Amino acid sequence: MKQAVEKNISAEIFYVQDALCGWCYGLQPVIEQIKTHYNESIIAFTPIHGGLWPGVRARKMDQSLVSHLHNGMPMVTQHTGQIFGDDFKNNIVNNPQFIYDTEPAARAAIILRNYSPNQELNFIKDIQIAFFVYGLDPTKLETFLPIVTQYGIDVEDFKQKYNSKQAIDDTKKDFSRSLSWGVSAFPSLLLQSNGSINMISSGSCSLSHVINVVDRVLVNSD
Repeated sequence: MKQAVEKNISAEIFYVQDALCGWCYGLQPVIEQIKTHYNESIIAFTPIHGGLWPGVRARKMDQSLVSHLHNGMPMVTQHTGQIFGDDFKNNIVNNPQFIYDTEPAARAAIILRNYSPNQELNFIKDIQIAFFVYGLDPTKLETFLPIVTQYGIDVEDFKQKYNSKQAIDDTKKDFSRSLSWGVSAFPSLLLQSNGSINMISSGSCSLSHVINVVDRVLVNSD
């Protein structure tokens, strides 16, 4: 595989995603490969929560959304190999009472960021497994608490932060940042270098595509 560009340059990849987005779940193995390929001394890697269906834009599990998910799941699996569990299909997709609100999961991850920013991607992955594999409800605080304990975080302190105005405001700031960049699809990857931001990919992508785009931009910015 082509080696990462060796440059002493200030650069950062922004991974604009939503923890409850099926294609973001699908791309998760590629994201881990990207982060490994470019170590922090070359490029920082920062997740940004874009806000798929948060708050007032949350989706009811009506027939339109059910069809969207049933059509999308096999496509994600075919392209990425990521599997959707039967519990997700039974507890979430086939539950007409479920409200697909992506704000709570984003808020939980942003709180984790404040504790341990280097663990945020792992925490997002854990949320995705809880949701897409085990069908746990990501709109409920209780879903996040067993995950939080794995990171050595005090549960009562997490609860307090989760319900705070600060956490809600911080989550809105991530959503606004994504909007200001004009991101229209999740997942999206953007590269910031030498004061400019370049789109790497919009939607699912491969590791080789990311490497080609990033290395080309870094070489040209030398």
